[in-house]
Amino acid sequence: MTLPPSHQPEPYKPEPPKKSKKWWYIGGGVAAVVVVAAIAGGGDKKTDDTTTAASPSVTTVTEPATTSATVATVSTPTSAPTKKLQIPGDLEGKNAQIAIDKLSDLGFTNVRTSSVDPAASVPVLLTNWRVTAVEPGAGETIDSDSTIVLSVVKTN
Repeated sequence: MTLPPSHQPEPYKPEPPKKSKKWWYIGGGVAAVVVVAAIAGGGDKKTDDTTTAASPSVTTVTEPATTSATVATVSTPTSAPTKKLQIPGDLEGKNAQIAIDKLSDLGFTNVRTSSVDPAASVPVLLTNWRVTAVEPGAGETIDSDSTIVLSVVKTN
């Protein structure tokens, strides 16, 4: 049976593809990276994760009158001196974030967490974790920039 032309369904015509504007996002991203790199100085300074490098000061020293050479010496600024601090004895059983805040308030600058929970291997939201052990132990006196590891288990 054939339908008259007025009752025939129209053949499927797909929509033409939309022009992608992703190149704007890619170009903008590249421009942002270039601007940040220019502001940051191009990354030619070597730094580690715990300190920020300040630009070294240059001192010009002139040799005695017998020579006309000039010697430049570079001195790097030193970081703040470390202090000897005692690890408090009341950290075990505390909320991990509260323990870290307490150690930071006392002047410790290098506190790390380590999960001992077999169900959760990475402590993410520290307010949901409890301290089970502290290394070095409570009462020990160490430098303020020494590493302290808090062993933690998930509470929620």
